[in-house]
Amino acid sequence: MDIEESSSEKRGPLLSELRTPKTEILILDMDEAMAKDAVELATSALTQFNLEKEVARYLKQKFDSKYTKTWHCVVGRSFGSVVTNEKDKFVYFKVDRYAIMLYKACT
Repeated sequence: MDIEESSSEKRGPLLSELRTPKTEILILDMDEAMAKDAVELATSALTQFNLEKEVARYLKQKFDSKYTKTWHCVVGRSFGSVVTNEKDKFVYFKVDRYAIMLYKACT
């Protein structure tokens, strides 16, 4: 067990269910319905999981299942990235203080 896993047992979810979080789509290269699905799934995951990597894993698995493989997801408060994605398969958004980048990798 790593330090991150042992400390996560003591923490609650990343977001509280008691209030509606602020959401903002920053970059959209995706069908609006698919992006809405991503925001809703992310918001739900942030109220369920203790770690950002758990939220990322959850979103990736949901999108792999619903929209076919292979999706990648990054969740965090601060990160930089350069990615190559399939056309019309990229969204970058915020849920409160968490930035989320979700994209389908080129095959």
